Amino acid sequence: MQSRPSVRVICASIALLIGLVGCGDGLDLQPVRGKVTYDDGSPLPDGAVVCELVDQMPRRSGNAFIRPDGTFEFGTRKPGDGLVVGKYRALVRPPAFPESETAKKNAFLDQIYTDWDTSGLEFTVERGKNEVEFTVSRPKKKKK
Repeated sequence: MQSRPSVRVICASIALLIGLVGCGDGLDLQPVRGKVTYDDGSPLPDGAVVCELVDQMPRRSGNAFIRPDGTFEFGTRKPGDGLVVGKYRALVRPPAFPESETAKKNAFLDQIYTDWDTSGLEFTVERGKNEVEFTVSRPKKKKK
């Protein structure tokens, strides 16, 4: 007669597997810094950059808040901790407070950069330090 594992053993085994696979431990993160500028060379002063790994599964993502000088550092688990090696696509999110003086002053960002399918922003992360530069445009003025 075979004995069956207890519920406690099964639950402990599942918890261990989830811990090993799903928590992000063991990720080989590489530093990724960058800058977002308008097509006239001035920095995008606010908002966030979000990226998604496109050439590997599981899909991993990262994000970064844009500083007033347009610079940012990507993070996967926490701000600035880096990204795993691979090819990414990115989008830019407007500031959390679009009514802020900074956002109003800059008429912020063309909406094409806020969508994965239209942003056209791509980059590759390799082992070692990585530098990324994105150029975006302001919204197009509507003809009257």
